[in-house]
Amino acid sequence: MRCRLGLARQAMIRCEGSRCARSQGTPMLHRFKRPVTIRWERGMQGIGDVHAALEAMRNWVRETDTVTPEIEAAYVVCAEVLDGTRPAEDARGAFVADARGMGKLPGE
Repeated sequence: MRCRLGLARQAMIRCEGSRCARSQGTPMLHRFKRPVTIRWERGMQGIGDVHAALEAMRNWVRETDTVTPEIEAAYVVCAEVLDGTRPAEDARGAFVADARGMGKLPGE
């Protein structure tokens, strides 16, 4: 993925329109356009990037001691996003499917 100038390929570079700049924190290419709200026993949490989604899925595996097919599929998609071969929104979709299967989406 490149910035609007066609220069930035690294995840820690953000596009500022007329120039590229180094980014701090979560790599821009790994963020979701819209966070996914999930339900925990202690309340709600917004998951806004691939790293947070992976951590949430790790917690679900610890809680249930089970790796569901949805978790397996979402892990693969997240790994591909981190490798730079897929967009973050693919990981978001896989994470939502997993969260739905685990009964973690509010109102479902």
